[in-house]
Amino acid sequence: MPIVSSLNYIFQKNDYIYGLSKLKENLNRASKQINDLDEPKNVFSYIIESINNEIGGCNSNQNNSLIQYNNYTNRDSIYNEFLNRIFNPQNNTFISQNFFGIREIISICYNCNNMNYNFEIFKFLEFSVEDVNNYLVNKLREYIQEGGYKNKYVNSRFAKINDNNLKNLITLKDCFDYYSQHDYYINNMNAACINCKIKLENLNVKYESRKMPNILCIFIKNKKENDYKVSVKLEESIDLSKYLTSADIKKYNLNCAIIYSKQNDKYYALLKNPYKNNWLLYFENIIREENLQQVKEIGFPFLLIYKSKD
Repeated sequence: MPIVSSLNYIFQKNDYIYGLSKLKENLNRASKQINDLDEPKNVFSYIIESINNEIGGCNSNQNNSLIQYNNYTNRDSIYNEFLNRIFNPQNNTFISQNFFGIREIISICYNCNNMNYNFEIFKFLEFSVEDVNNYLVNKLREYIQEGGYKNKYVNSRFAKINDNNLKNLITLKDCFDYYSQHDYYINNMNAACINCKIKLENLNVKYESRKMPNILCIFIKNKKENDYKVSVKLEESIDLSKYLTSADIKKYNLNCAIIYSKQNDKYYALLKNPYKNNWLLYFENIIREENLQQVKEIGFPFLLIYKSKD
């Protein structure tokens, strides 16, 4: 998708006719490729990766080889080596600086029980409302069985989560609780245990974020058949300090959100106006000022874009 080079002709070489014709051609080519993608998150990744590759960025799909922890006295040195290799001055771009994070994949070999580690770049996080809700129900049930019924807050929260008439009960804190404690299943990992050399194809793994992006993009996955009785709250700011002990960036402010309206099956774009510090809602050709509380009544978050606090 050589769109950046087309813009170069327009803005730097002042060749508007050629630049615009190439831009139209490239956008048409990109739209055909995008049509073949089955999910919006894949469209997002395609755009980010294409721009990053075009301007000479790092390979966002490059993972480190599996690492045996016992062979290293300093685990952080392994991470720093990966960080420097991926984000070196030769291939560090605006895209990689702002949209790429690094997380550690922790797995146990099912053959020899050896702990294996490797790193991967992530461009967004995705949370399933259904999965997080089930996690909360099970977790709070355990609290009650252990005597949590004595805690009024726990009892109240458990009752609300099981009330199908209530909405917007899940917070991003709940999502990150699930993310930090849940085992994720990976198919075709295409790696081998560093100890016994057995190929690790299907694994339950845990994620640990090591480098957070300056711009954090969060997709909210919600099944339409559940009538959106449970959704994620729209939060103006988030503090991830509890989950990111080793990451530099831990606090974010909401800058943009895509809201899905079940009433008309449409998507709205919510943007923060940096000049007046207010919120603007975009729908088709209509732009109007909204407060965040009103937006919460319009629909359900689909994509949240947070920017790190200065």
